[in-house]
Formats: sequence, structure tokens, C-alpha cells
Amino acid sequence: MERHDADPARPILARIAAALERLAPPPPPAPDWLAHPAYVWTGAATRAVPRIDAPPLALLRGIEAQKQAVTTNVLHHARGHAAHDMLLWGARGMGKSALLRAAVAAAQDEEPGRLALVQVGSDAVPRIADELGRQRRQQRYSIEELEQEHVIMRN
Repeated sequence: MERHDADPARPILARIAAALERLAPPPPPAPDWLAHPAYVWTGAATRAVPRIDAPPLALLRGIEAQKQAVTTNVLHHARGHAAHDMLLWGARGMGKSALLRAAVAAAQDEEPGRLALVQVGSDAVPRIADELGRQRRQQRYSIEELEQEHVIMRN
């Protein structure tokens, strides 16, 4: 009995697929999650941030209790101790991001290499746990606005 499994379009489709592969850009290199103090992650790409732009903690005034709670919690996390999840709540422009960045920068000064800050767009949040779950650092999510989130990782 004669077989008619050979599809005449198969070689043409294989050539088209090969041509498309040659045209596609190479995938971006995997980020080195241990090399920088901060990252911006979109779900499709990661950009290293060589320096956290944050005000010194001493310039943040009128929020002493909140500053103490956040900095203590972040430093405990950096040192590998128990740390609690945080919800930084308030209107836009109230300094939630500044407080978080300043606390992470202060913890990085005290515990170099132990902590990284990752800014994640809200649409990429479901994928960040998968990505960072494969890393040697523990993760910690701190929501500061509905539009963006930060992840604090501890080495």
C-alpha cells in the first residue's frame, strides 16, 4: 500500500520558518540578579540600575514612625532575619517610593550585596515570582502603588 504522508508544503514551510528564525533578534541575555543594587523588570526584559536614586533617610521628615518601621524591616530582611510584608499606602506623591528606595539604599550600605530592589510593572507581577523563584536570593514584594510594584531580594 502506498503512503501519502509527505505534505508537499512541508519543505516550503520549513524554509519559511528558517528564514524567520534568521530575521528574529537573539533573545536578550539572562540578567545577573546578583550584580547590581536595583533592576527594572518589564516581564520581557530586565534593565540593571547601577545606583538607586534615593534621598538620604535624614531628609525624610514628618514620618519618623513609618521611616523607622520600614528601615528596620528592610534591614532585618537584608540580614536574613524575619521581616514582615509591608503595605505602603497613600496618595501619589506622598513619598512611598522615596521611603522604600532610601530604606533599601541604607540597608545596602550596611549589608553590601545582600539586597536588591526590583521595580516591576503591574502587568508583569505574575511573571516575576517565576523568574526570581529560580534565583538564589529570597524575594519580597512591597506594593507602593497600584501601577507599579517593587520587589526586594535578599542574597
